[in-house]
Amino acid sequence: MDSSTIWQQPPPSLELADAEIHVWQAELDQSEQVLEQMWGVLSVDEQRRVQRFVKEQHSNRALASAAILRHILSCYIGVAPTEISLDRAKGGKPYLLDAGLQHDLRFNLSHSENRLLCAVALSREVGVDIEHHNPSVHFEEIAKRFFAKSEYEFLQSIPSQEHACRFYQIWTCKEAYVKLIGEGLAHNLKNFTVVSADVANNKFKRIFNREGLCQGVLLRLVNVGDKYTAALAAAGIVSKVLYWGWEQSPSLFQ
Repeated sequence: MDSSTIWQQPPPSLELADAEIHVWQAELDQSEQVLEQMWGVLSVDEQRRVQRFVKEQHSNRALASAAILRHILSCYIGVAPTEISLDRAKGGKPYLLDAGLQHDLRFNLSHSENRLLCAVALSREVGVDIEHHNPSVHFEEIAKRFFAKSEYEFLQSIPSQEHACRFYQIWTCKEAYVKLIGEGLAHNLKNFTVVSADVANNKFKRIFNREGLCQGVLLRLVNVGDKYTAALAAAGIVSKVLYWGWEQSPSLFQ
């Protein structure tokens, strides 16, 4: 399967096949006018969560993230963004109720700084993670604490100028996987590794736990441009991954 990332403008009518994954990216920094329109799309609970943020930028990005997610999901289940019902599983993973359940639409969301990433699939779990590159992060300390032994040893074996790139690749792949299984960081990240014999060629395609290879999981890096690293995890056999760029239109949230 082609692992390249080619971002496209979504067609007016979206169709999602059983063996496909759709990945969306969007920018969260929106104008005041757009944010005002987005506010009316959110549920009361979502509005309350947005209001809890102290910094205005964080609040605005949380608002945009929730509204954009609702619009993306509405493209697949044929209801208005305001009519979408969402809930969270025990591990915190969000899921669709009502019309979403009828379509068996699954999704996962991640955001970092100004960027949002969302994966959508039918009848299969998905997980995504996106991370903005932070120059103040102490890679070695985090890797020693959270990475599996083979992952930490791999980082120690490569030139120091590659540490940041490889750290974010491993971290996002691990995050995407634990979000796929619905446990998030509650899952012990040391109990599995995404590093295989092909790691030097950027082929993060397998997940190994202490008992061996975890079958039935697609894992791949997603190219989201400079200063960000992202990864996708999906359960089952996937024939195609399509990448859509979300764009705001003047009447989208009116």
